[in-house]
Amino acid sequence: MKALRFSLWSLAIVLFLTACAGAQARFSTPFTFIPGISANVDDGGVRDFRCGGRTYAGHCGTDFLVGRGTPTYAAASGYVNRTNSNCPEGYYCDQCGGGFGNYVRMYADIDGSWEYIVAHLSQVDLGVDDYSDCNTGPRLGLSGNSGCSTGPHCHFQVYHYYAGCQSDDPYAGDCAGPESFWVGQEYNQDISSNDCQ
Repeated sequence: MKALRFSLWSLAIVLFLTACAGAQARFSTPFTFIPGISANVDDGGVRDFRCGGRTYAGHCGTDFLVGRGTPTYAAASGYVNRTNSNCPEGYYCDQCGGGFGNYVRMYADIDGSWEYIVAHLSQVDLGVDDYSDCNTGPRLGLSGNSGCSTGPHCHFQVYHYYAGCQSDDPYAGDCAGPESFWVGQEYNQDISSNDCQ
């Protein structure tokens, strides 16, 4: 009886992980253009997805180089899960909003296991349960310099809830995963397209 119970439980786990592995997210940048990048996810040993140094120790997101007040949109269509909009700007490493400052955290319309956060905003325009289409709106807010931030930029972080994983690198490369979560990213390259999927 124990062996049968163990076998059924093992089968359920395998089916769950297989289903999660098949649902691949594809994100756009949260802008209507392709911005520069100042820091990528630290994939271990202070290395970015290409095994280069465009990151810093423990960084869990992608930092887009945009000026304060840049309109910010959904990177994938979905519903707002959580927001924070009460943080001041311009304070180096202020822990307001858990260090994210003013942010919008969204469920992506994929399979229920994907979320992302757009952080360090100067202004938040949407509330919980609001819906936004990828790169068309309504607008999430305006980029800024709130929370633990050293200057105006937009922090983008992906969360994929499978096998206990929290934050995930959206890039494909030698020091990251084999699949990109971006619509327009080739292996070991920067984003080249801003289309929505």
